[in-house]
Amino acid sequence: MHPKASYFTRGSGHTQYGGYTEDSTEYQMVLRPAESASSAPRADDAARDHRAAWPFEVGVVAIGSSDGAVREALDILKARGVGVNYMRIRAFPFGREVSDFFDKHEIVFVVEQNRDAQLRSLLTLETPVEKTKLRSIPALQRVCRSRPNAS
Repeated sequence: MHPKASYFTRGSGHTQYGGYTEDSTEYQMVLRPAESASSAPRADDAARDHRAAWPFEVGVVAIGSSDGAVREALDILKARGVGVNYMRIRAFPFGREVSDFFDKHEIVFVVEQNRDAQLRSLLTLETPVEKTKLRSIPALQRVCRSRPNAS
């Protein structure tokens, strides 16, 4: 196995190389969440609003590693004549800018990273957004088909 190959491991009780351990010395060598909090986004950088210079009725919010795929999808939609605004959420609890983004859009698609729709759940619990305003990402295909010049 290549030394730089990726691997899956448990969230705790592993060595820096991903192997299971109960040895406290090896366990302490792994970066813990409390230590990584210092690299978390500051409150003033909790979301990145990538809104276009002109207003659109449709918005998209996403988190983490889905950013690249969302940007690519938005470029494809733009080429097909479909305008969509985008916000990458970078921290929880959500800042005021997330609620402001919702206020400026009629529909907001939430790009989830798991089957339980945790991001959408958090957004509806922690912001004043109406639940009916948030849509699952598969519905985006219907929006594209309903627009002129979209295929």
